[in-house]
Amino acid sequence: MERILMKVNTRTCWTVFVLTLVTSVTPTQELVAGDSIGHVEQLVRSSVKPAISDVELRSGGMLAGQVVDSAGQPLAGQTIVVQQSNREPVGTRSDHEGRFRLSGLDAGLCRIECGENAIACRCWSPNTAPPVAAKELLMSVGGPVERGQRPIGDLLCGPVLIGLIIAAAIVIPIAVHNSKKSAS
Repeated sequence: MERILMKVNTRTCWTVFVLTLVTSVTPTQELVAGDSIGHVEQLVRSSVKPAISDVELRSGGMLAGQVVDSAGQPLAGQTIVVQQSNREPVGTRSDHEGRFRLSGLDAGLCRIECGENAIACRCWSPNTAPPVAAKELLMSVGGPVERGQRPIGDLLCGPVLIGLIIAAAIVIPIAVHNSKKSAS
């Protein structure tokens, strides 16, 4: 009978340890919702239309802007092409600070391309733009930032460390208690 109780206590200890570790590492929302969060995000992404940037043109139909990478650093020598309906595409290159200027544009919708990146833009005539319209276009190229794996030291802080301490505080005394019982 004593052996059966010892096996049950050992299993209980390991179960508590594993559950504590899993709940420390996994965000609570994912435990509760399971995989449904990922499905909702995919649904939202597919049904949302791309955002349109509002920009106020300067006099002469000039569009001013800057091209930066995903870290916010200016990109020199980038080719910027603006396409408006019923017009030939207009292009220019960014200077050493990533800045560019294009003249002769009309108010209305346009597509602005820089390399493989493109954005939809609504250009407004001077003094007709809504308050949210930018005076210059800021175009970020290079896509989202991708990060590598974190070092193990980053994982052993915050909730993970607390979970490991709690698990050890539960498992060690029970193991010591069980080893004293089996020795006697």
